[in-house]
Amino acid sequence: MIDYAGIRMAQGQVISCEEKEGVNDNMTKSHFHDFYELYYLEGGGRHIIIEGLINTIEPGMFAIKAPYVMHHSFGSVDVPFKRIVLYFNPSAIDSEALSKALSNSTGIYRPTPKASAAIHNILKLILKEEDNPTIYREELLHSLLNLLLIAILRQAPHKEKNSSRHLIGDIIDYIHDNYFEDITLEDLSKKFFVSPYYLCREFKRITNRTIVQYINITRVSNAQRSIMETDKSITEISRLTGFSNLTHFNRVFKKYSDMTPSQYRKKYRSVSNN
Repeated sequence: MIDYAGIRMAQGQVISCEEKEGVNDNMTKSHFHDFYELYYLEGGGRHIIIEGLINTIEPGMFAIKAPYVMHHSFGSVDVPFKRIVLYFNPSAIDSEALSKALSNSTGIYRPTPKASAAIHNILKLILKEEDNPTIYREELLHSLLNLLLIAILRQAPHKEKNSSRHLIGDIIDYIHDNYFEDITLEDLSKKFFVSPYYLCREFKRITNRTIVQYINITRVSNAQRSIMETDKSITEISRLTGFSNLTHFNRVFKKYSDMTPSQYRKKYRSVSNN
């Protein structure tokens, strides 16, 4: 499934929305991005992994994923689904109060039927403007987004508390807590009392990435955040995010970011100054 909304965000849009349906059409790997994602399920069934927690959502439910949160969605065999996905940049949020509340909103929500219908209606209005733009398009999308965020944040009491815990989820949590250390397959096998073969197989099955790939992605995502939020040197960020040397850091960072750390900092500062 081609993520056209994601492509539009990469091209510079601040808000982008898309509706899709399919069957046996699963994401190939866990990933993250530097904007928010709202995933609203209109029909069928879907499983969503958010930083190690495996959740099952039903029609009318939705998921929120903050920037730099690893996630992955997939469906059971031959179970169709229909969903709306909305991406938006943090800069599109109107107030500091909304921004602060949203930063802690990552998770799965089961709103009341009335609230779910209201959220769905706003998403449909955003989709309509996305497909058939009219005068003052940006202003309308901005207003609809912030109206939607208020409706969503009022659903905080309906955030799901029970998610399936899994060995791989515990390992993912460990990686997120210790990415700056030297983490090896042998160390993980001993710590979690499983064989290296079983660990590699299960990790790849759940995340569609190898352990080394996941560790590197986690390090790169934290390096990106540090580049954007601090004035630390690239060399220092490399060391603080667990890379053995600057050359390796540059190579891995470019692999997952399509640019070097220095280019990433230059691009971010250029955007911030506009």
